Amino acid sequence: MKAKKKISRLSRATIECTRHTRHIGFAMDKMLAFMPLGGTSYEGLSTDEIAAIDQFVFRFSKLQDASGLRLIPSLLRSIGEEVKSMTFIDRLARLEQLDLVTEVEWMELRRYRNNIAHEYSIDPDEAAASINVVYDNAHRLISISECMLAFCFEKKLNELEEE
Repeated sequence: MKAKKKISRLSRATIECTRHTRHIGFAMDKMLAFMPLGGTSYEGLSTDEIAAIDQFVFRFSKLQDASGLRLIPSLLRSIGEEVKSMTFIDRLARLEQLDLVTEVEWMELRRYRNNIAHEYSIDPDEAAASINVVYDNAHRLISISECMLAFCFEKKLNELEEE
């Protein structure tokens, strides 16, 4: 029996973020045909179109969660930061010092994610508007994630072992 190779948290986080980014792209490709949405077009979506939106919203949320909960702490640990004692705002401030993301941008994307992650509004115009905002800003979240991944790659980071 082969021994299982141990993979660092940083490596797992990069793999997870890359996977979510790829699936966001798949969903956005499917959504091109009917975006942007209006209230009337939202009500007339097919089952396949709704599935594409659901995949997009799910992967957008998962990418932000994976970045915030796994990639950011692992990246910071790998450059020697004591992550356990840092608040999330402190982590964002450190990333801002590294020119990877601004706190304002992250929190704005988080607000969009929270608005859409909770079941879509029953008002078709509101639902369409929420989906449009997330769709129009997905490239920003992907760019932030890719920027952090590139930083790790360029610096040849390998997560430091926790004590």
